[in-house]
Amino acid sequence: MIIASLVPLALTCVLATPAIAQTWPAKPVKLIVPYPPGGGNDNLVRLFAQRLGERLTQPFVVENRPGAGTLIGTEAAAKAPGHGYTLLLSSIVTHALAPALYPKVPYDPIRDFVPITTLAVAPTVLVVNEEFPAKSVQEVITLAKASPGKYTFPSGGNGTTPHLSGEIFKSMTGVELLHVPYKGGGPAIADLIGAKLT
Repeated sequence: MIIASLVPLALTCVLATPAIAQTWPAKPVKLIVPYPPGGGNDNLVRLFAQRLGERLTQPFVVENRPGAGTLIGTEAAAKAPGHGYTLLLSSIVTHALAPALYPKVPYDPIRDFVPITTLAVAPTVLVVNEEFPAKSVQEVITLAKASPGKYTFPSGGNGTTPHLSGEIFKSMTGVELLHVPYKGGGPAIADLIGAKLT
């Protein structure tokens, strides 16, 4: 079972210097994605980067920097020069959840970034492999209650939206599920489709 989420995703820029040349971009732009390749966030930003490159006649190069629940990629973006040539695919995880969950994050979500635009908003959904015996939420709850601790749910890492959604689901329904953190949603979905998760 998987609780997947593509909550609001935004494009942010490392805090730029007061004046960016009017001919921006005059060279390729790096777009850091704090998730591994193949997931919904990565696929979305690659489409966006391609269109931006076509429209602005400069390459927008996607760089995946997954790990630590988005902290690795977000820190890399925060430490990049503030010249407008490093962008970050940010989300509720990078700018709200991580700073609220961890006593210290290696960036300031307000001071270090400037929001540019919202790319997408999507709901959190519960999905299972097609061979999983439960076909409704109630059936998932019934099955999980009958075998406490037998079933798992993956997420893109500790503290990510799918992880917290899974914990809330457990709390609201009284089921025992094992959380399996991945470096991102793409690998988790691949294992779900391949029936490597129960």
